[in-house]
Amino acid sequence: SIEPYGSSQIDKERLENLETLLEVIDKYIKEIKEVTMYRNRYEYSILAIANRAYDWLVELRDYTDDIVRENERKEE
Repeated sequence: SIEPYGSSQIDKERLENLETLLEVIDKYIKEIKEVTMYRNRYEYSILAIANRAYDWLVELRDYTDDIVRENERKEE
């Protein structure tokens, strides 16, 4: 679990879990980014994979932008 609990002992472990999760996510995002480099290829199957990876990254960007904007409004 990564959800804060309110106990220093438990939250220390949850922060470690969060760091691990972020490392894994970062690794996968980098792999997906690498696939987008094939968007200039003409082979249909390669292009389909590269375009799907690119589209997903755009969706991820939009999703995270929404989260950031929502949290900024809460701070005001």
